Amino acid sequence: MRSPLPRLLLGSLLAGSLLAGSLLAGSLLAGCASDEAATPCTPETERPACAPLYEPVWENVYERTLVVKCGTNSACHATGARGRIVFAEDTASYDALMHHGRVVPGAAACSKLARRLHGEGAPLMPPGVPVGEAEICAIEQWVHDGAER
Repeated sequence: MRSPLPRLLLGSLLAGSLLAGSLLAGSLLAGCASDEAATPCTPETERPACAPLYEPVWENVYERTLVVKCGTNSACHATGARGRIVFAEDTASYDALMHHGRVVPGAAACSKLARRLHGEGAPLMPPGVPVGEAEICAIEQWVHDGAER
């Protein structure tokens, strides 16, 4: 009579392989959520020396860049889209950006938003047509200045 041990071992290995494959596929399909590697950050001491497209205040950052480039029509952060933050309402958008290091007041270099706009450590946002350097400058200066609402 044959021992059931080889069959059990094979079953365990197969189940483990399937689980590992599912976890890998799930992480690859997750997209924007946690695809950034944890990288050490040194906050900049001086305000970014660039020419902003507009005055670097929340109202302009939100209305002139985030809503227009990231939160309208088929953009990732429009209502019903795949992005975890929806740029449909000023207060909720601001609160969402202030959580989990998306924006680190006073430290644009440490903010996920600024890193994603440059495509550092994660896919470039927004996909397709990047935000212009003058807009990124305004966002980075707003963050450096304390990211006030």
